[in-house]
Amino acid sequence: MTTFATDRQTRDFQLDKFGNLLILSDAEALAGIITNVLRVQRGELQYDVSAGIPYFETVFSGRANIPLWKGFMISAIEAVEGVLSVDSFDASVSGNILSYLARISTVYGEVSANG
Repeated sequence: MTTFATDRQTRDFQLDKFGNLLILSDAEALAGIITNVLRVQRGELQYDVSAGIPYFETVFSGRANIPLWKGFMISAIEAVEGVLSVDSFDASVSGNILSYLARISTVYGEVSANG
């Protein structure tokens, strides 16, 4: 019988392209957790509507406030257990597409997040 760890710092679940269950660990799991944290919009979580990135207030309404959004993104990354520091966070706007690339030092080494 296989036992799956529930410690979110070291393990996370994911499906491969065939629908098979994979178990990620260490840096890969932490990178996945960071990606999920950055995708959560403020007000989206029922148990804590104040959690998440305020995309509507910073990016989607009126003129985008990229420095403010960037600050929320970095704070969210730094709040993830296992993250030591955000080494760089680069954002770019091309037309109506906002992209980012973050390089992050963790207890498992360097990881990156992009979107």
